[in-house]
Amino acid sequence: MQNKISLKFIAKYASNEPRGILLIAFRLALICAIAYAFYTGFRAPGLWTSNYWQVSFADGFFRRALIGTLLLPLGCERFDYFTIEAIQFVVLSIALALFVYLGVKCREYITLCGFFISAAGGYFFHEAGYAEQFLWMFAAAAIAALHANKISWFCYCACNIFMAHQEV
Repeated sequence: MQNKISLKFIAKYASNEPRGILLIAFRLALICAIAYAFYTGFRAPGLWTSNYWQVSFADGFFRRALIGTLLLPLGCERFDYFTIEAIQFVVLSIALALFVYLGVKCREYITLCGFFISAAGGYFFHEAGYAEQFLWMFAAAAIAALHANKISWFCYCACNIFMAHQEV
């Protein structure tokens, strides 16, 4: 009888997944870390950052032209600052959601909290509007694809990192 109770106890508490109050504490710490990173690093995108989102391959540019090429179907709206700003915040939100999703799925709460509390977390929000947001988004998508063993999607995301920024 003693053996059965101890095996149940071990099976219940031996997994490394946080449970109960510890899980709530990790999630609360993650929310606080993201709020801290947002507070220390966020700034509204300037007019200069919208220039990165306007040049395209059709205009004859090759460096940083992937983003503008993806926005070509918008026509003249791709030159409107508020349209560009809205798209920049959507990209920032997608990148943030992907990183939080990966951290929670892999149970890396402490690593994720450490990232957002460090200077890198503030930099993540400080880069709102720049082409680096696409790098963050494609990097998170590549990590998620690699985690799901989808090598073709990993290669697609990893190659687009170079096309979005410097086109090496």
